[in-house]
Amino acid sequence: MASALLLAGVAVPALILRLVPRWLAITGIVLAAFGVLATLSVAVLAVAPALPVVRFGGLLWFLAVSVALPRHRHRATTA
Repeated sequence: MASALLLAGVAVPALILRLVPRWLAITGIVLAAFGVLATLSVAVLAVAPALPVVRFGGLLWFLAVSVALPRHRHRATTA
């Protein structure tokens, strides 16, 4: 559950602020949803294959986001 919250906590602002490509942010949100689903593996054993998907997919996603994030943000100018 904690990894799902971390994934969503990075993916949602990145999508709203357009810090990363849209497909990358949506992939993070989907991985976060799988993370929430994976917490059900305690009660339902059929959901257990979602655990490695979230763990390793999340690691790869964080690596991709760390490369895709801009180094500098430009200030918005008022017109």
